[in-house]
Amino acid sequence: MPQRKRRKRQRIPWLVPAAVVAVIVIAVVIVVLSLFHSEEPEQTQPQGTSGTKVEYVDMNPIDMGQGLVIEYAGAYTGIYMEDGSNETVSGLMMVILKNTGSQDLQLARFTLEYEDFTAEFEVTNLPAGASVVTLERNRRDAAGAPKSAKLSTVVFLQEKMTLLEDRLELSGSTGSIRVKNISDSDISGTVWVYYKYSAADILYGGITFRAKLTDGLKAGESAQIPAGHYNPNSVKFLWVTVEDGV
Repeated sequence: MPQRKRRKRQRIPWLVPAAVVAVIVIAVVIVVLSLFHSEEPEQTQPQGTSGTKVEYVDMNPIDMGQGLVIEYAGAYTGIYMEDGSNETVSGLMMVILKNTGSQDLQLARFTLEYEDFTAEFEVTNLPAGASVVTLERNRRDAAGAPKSAKLSTVVFLQEKMTLLEDRLELSGSTGSIRVKNISDSDISGTVWVYYKYSAADILYGGITFRAKLTDGLKAGESAQIPAGHYNPNSVKFLWVTVEDGV
């Protein structure tokens, strides 16, 4: 009886490449999705403010317009920064606001809308590209994800916040900031130094602290100015201005 010849299975040349393409497409989708709010920020806290804890609610970012985006909302435990009291609080409502625009923010007031109440927030002096943890102004306890958010006031600075590094050198110790005039010219006006709490790449507090030097500075001169909330390990200088003088 004649033996049957075994037919060779024909390979489908497009099958393997198609599978590879599918894997690549899935991988690309995963990478792209990971860029959009897939991970919560790393837990950080300003040094010297131990006990800071942030818990996040499940929500999508809220774009309020003009480059201001609420990235996260949740509960905050730690020092209450918004009135300078630094009282210890637990489980208060907080948001992380990011300035995605190209201009530094001077002031923003906005609200989060919930089913039966409205939460109020205020942020000052937020550089372009920066994010800040800010707490509800009336010390409301944390709730779930907000229904919506609305800007009521927004003011941007016309010029970038600078530290006048060509004229002044800043340093300091706890409770005091040292300002040195490193230029060849006297400074006769009032010097204001603006600063916020900071940890890693995130600022803390809608409030911005200010320290004031009223007597000006001669070329090469240094001065110490009181700054009750200043700690060199937990603060970032944001802005220096000179008023009513040169």
